[in-house]
Amino acid sequence: MALQHWQSTLADLVIAHAAPAGFPPPMPIVRAAPLTGSERRWLDRVAAEPGFQITCAVQHWWREFRIRSTLPLTLAALGSERCAQIVPAYLRASPAPSTFFLREALRFLDFLLARESDVPHLASVARFERALLLLTQTTAFEPPGTGGRRPLEPGLAIQTHPAADVVAFSAPPEQVIAALLNGATPPAPGATEHLLLLAPRLPNLARRATVHEAVLFAAVRAGLVRRVRATWDAEAADACAQLWEAGALAPA
Repeated sequence: MALQHWQSTLADLVIAHAAPAGFPPPMPIVRAAPLTGSERRWLDRVAAEPGFQITCAVQHWWREFRIRSTLPLTLAALGSERCAQIVPAYLRASPAPSTFFLREALRFLDFLLARESDVPHLASVARFERALLLLTQTTAFEPPGTGGRRPLEPGLAIQTHPAADVVAFSAPPEQVIAALLNGATPPAPGATEHLLLLAPRLPNLARRATVHEAVLFAAVRAGLVRRVRATWDAEAADACAQLWEAGALAPA
């Protein structure tokens, strides 16, 4: 049988055994593969070999390491006890690993944000860290620098930068992030909403956002606003100009 089939089946077995609770079940993988009888018998036996078990343990550890090294703020917000629950739950739900740090981190954040949680600031911190990861990894949509941008004029079709975001915090974001970085307890959530804009042309990629900027950004992202309008009032026009300058908006 082709070496490719044997190698891919062996790789699938490592992934299956490395996933918590052995998900997906390893044996159907071997039975479904286009292999000879002797190849199947060898693969049936290999799971008990120490070398195979070490390989699986390393693969499992490597996935956890990618998450922990890429998302320090989100995991700090979760806390050690919640991390011990949520990381294995993610690995069970997503047994097929990615070889890329960013892709594994984004999958974990999507998994985390889809779950209900009572952890203070968790959703805000996860969205902040997600946007920051994307902004630091991509420059293809909007090259860095200040030159070469079209003038912002009425009728121009606009869209949001795919990595930009406006994140709402229930406490001053600078205090929340500083506390997490220093291993301290973040301030308690309050009634006041604190808006943070993350965009590619900002110093340090982030600054406080105004309510008008947040409303316009959300409307453009939802497809409710598709073009610059000449009928906007001064506040909406200024919000559009500021988002455009920050790189949060771009030509569609």
